[in-house]
Amino acid sequence: MGKKEQSLLLLDVNFMFDTPFEYKKFNFQKRTIGQLSYIEHIYKFRGTSNKRYIVFAEQYDYSVYAIKFCTHERKNYTDRFNVLSRYNECNRVLTTVGFIMQDIVKGNPFASFIFIGSHLPGEEESNTKRFRLYTNIVEQLVSPILFEQRKSVNKSACLMLNRDNQET
Repeated sequence: MGKKEQSLLLLDVNFMFDTPFEYKKFNFQKRTIGQLSYIEHIYKFRGTSNKRYIVFAEQYDYSVYAIKFCTHERKNYTDRFNVLSRYNECNRVLTTVGFIMQDIVKGNPFASFIFIGSHLPGEEESNTKRFRLYTNIVEQLVSPILFEQRKSVNKSACLMLNRDNQET
């Protein structure tokens, strides 16, 4: 199997997560904040609780996608990424986000990703609980052959650089 044909995720028989929820790409639109422009790709799915989730894949220059997700009911709240849903669907939600990322790579083989492990209310912004969880998952499931990981513990951020993308 060639490098281009490999999957983003190293899924095997010991895969610790469930199957993803069925999701659909809902929309995409160009956004501008100040002088920064990006394309916002929106995916939606329903959990087993029948609650709706939204995944935002913000596409920036150099094929870098910032991945964010929240429940649909909190989409207009400023703290939408800082509050737990309490629906006990974390494994399948994260699995679904991983499969969305795989779809992005299929459409753009040079895609890189960035995520921030948002802080919970009352938690420090550095080395958050979510950051530790997400980076642990990435280390176990994302191919180090395909993606180089650069972490900023102080910002609770992780950049997954696509090794095929030779942009500086």
